[in-house]
Amino acid sequence: TAYAYISYWTAFFKTHYTGVFFAVKLSTEGNENKFISLIKDAKLFGFELLPPDINKSDIHFSLEERDGKTYIRYGLAKIKGVGEEAAKAIQEAKKKYGEFKSLADFIAKVDKRKVNKKVIEALIEAGAFDFTGESREELLLKVQSQEKLSLAVGQNSLFGSPKGKGKKEEPQRVEDFLERLRRERELLGFYISGHPLDKYPHLLEKFRTRIEDLEEVDSAKGIAIPGVVVDFEEKRTRSGKYMAVFNLIDKTGIIECIVFPDTYEAVKEKLGEDRVVVIEGDLTTDDETQRKKLIVRRVLTPEEVEKGVRVVIKLSEHLIRDSFLEKLRRFLKQLSDPYKGTETLIRLYTKGGEIYDIELGKEYWVVPNANNLNLLKAKLKERVEIQF
Repeated sequence: TAYAYISYWTAFFKTHYTGVFFAVKLSTEGNENKFISLIKDAKLFGFELLPPDINKSDIHFSLEERDGKTYIRYGLAKIKGVGEEAAKAIQEAKKKYGEFKSLADFIAKVDKRKVNKKVIEALIEAGAFDFTGESREELLLKVQSQEKLSLAVGQNSLFGSPKGKGKKEEPQRVEDFLERLRRERELLGFYISGHPLDKYPHLLEKFRTRIEDLEEVDSAKGIAIPGVVVDFEEKRTRSGKYMAVFNLIDKTGIIECIVFPDTYEAVKEKLGEDRVVVIEGDLTTDDETQRKKLIVRRVLTPEEVEKGVRVVIKLSEHLIRDSFLEKLRRFLKQLSDPYKGTETLIRLYTKGGEIYDIELGKEYWVVPNANNLNLLKAKLKERVEIQF
């Protein structure tokens, strides 16, 4: 039959021309869930997906060699808000003028009848201009500040200023990071430059179960998984009560979650699209479809989990000098609040091998939110331990 014939050739190309097969399938797949499954399938075959890049991306998904390994590069036409016509215009400009050196250079060379302001904003938010070294927020402000894009060309004060070198950057605020990834997923269909859970390593440390761990399990009680709520949908039951259905994603996979009315009434304020949460519930598997679902019993926000932490700063005796302690005191003071802070102590390791725990005064107790905990890790690295 025709179906068997197509199935044979699909299997043939997937086996013998695997990279090309995935590049073509990703370029043409219109269903979002199947698109995500294709990405996961490609990774199982050893193909990592590279983010869109205005200079390296083609119109459609393409193969790219790096250090002896083959990657799949995200195609420009697949970015929501860009489309085929704009992607073709970008490729034509690239063939004619060579690689783009900056956003201003790009704007000067592309056909602005096809590559308008909305297209450029979508490209920026999808990460296609990350090569410039400027943040997406900075680039967006520059585009949005122009009443007409054509007026922006050549204005070095707006588009040509390189990012200052040697400046030590603070970790990106969690709220800004999550918003950036939300827009990225909106435009690309998934997270590619990072994952919301990257800003919550303490959640991953406390709750060790991952979605991929459930693949070989049919049922289980009391599972707790950190993840991000996507495809959130509130539904009204026949009795007039409300329930919710959504997908939970982590760095390893995706699973459907169901919140029945009694539970939903208690947790609905914690749920919503793109929310980072810890889901506690029971795993079930449909006998016919073999689809796994998590029946939600409890929802924890990161803030609820963070309230229970203790901050331990581990120091060797040779570090105990007035200058170091003063820097540490000032740093902790910025992150602390005597009323909202959590227990913070110094664990001192002496030359003789003894260990002493020194509890700090409440004015140095760190407020345990994701921004502060990430800043502690960034500044003090392995000297900080977050205990639950």
